[in-house]
Amino acid sequence: MSFVPRIELEIQENESILPVNQTPPWPSAFLIKFCVNHSINVLYPTRKLQRFAGVETRICKLLEPVKIGQISTTLYCPQHQFLSHDKAERFFNQALEVFCVPVDQGIEDITNRFSSEIVLMAFDASFNRRSIVPVVVEIKVDLWLQYNPGIVKHFIAGYVGRLMERGARVDFSSGQLMKGIKLESSSMEQCSICLESLGGEEPALEQPCSHIYHPSCARRWFNDSSSCPLCLFGID
Repeated sequence: MSFVPRIELEIQENESILPVNQTPPWPSAFLIKFCVNHSINVLYPTRKLQRFAGVETRICKLLEPVKIGQISTTLYCPQHQFLSHDKAERFFNQALEVFCVPVDQGIEDITNRFSSEIVLMAFDASFNRRSIVPVVVEIKVDLWLQYNPGIVKHFIAGYVGRLMERGARVDFSSGQLMKGIKLESSSMEQCSICLESLGGEEPALEQPCSHIYHPSCARRWFNDSSSCPLCLFGID
């Protein structure tokens, strides 16, 4: 079961993104830096309450959010493209699709906000004859899932994979994607790096691709590499 995603938007001018000695491809242009941060919130249902008229309510506990990573890119756009609300909305919706931002529900507000603010910036830039306008667009995407061990694990792995294909960056040092698991001493599981048995007192680390490691092996391996040694799943 999935819930309506929460999507937040911030848009502001920021001259620090201006490149040095680079001429934009249009006489008047926007330089837009998109930064999209993804996280997944997991709700664990603890008990049910019976309400009036047979409507059942479920009490849930929020587990620690899984911070997936950030996709970012910087591109030039002709200034005249943002003098129209329709063109600005079309541009923004295409960007959301590229960056794996859910567009089926609850997206109208931030789309309208983006188009309104960028159109005002475009008219102001045109009136003041500005040749380039540097803008940073930050989007925060919180997805919600109901806890189910198999579904959550496979959903996160597939979702992260799609983000990686689009250039997402994931910080391993935060440990957000590497889940600690406890194995029985009789477990037949092997570390995917040193190939020795796992289990006992030392916890194992599991990546979204489902391969597991000794924590010490993971630290050594991912200091020099950004991919799983077995399937090349990236966590750079």
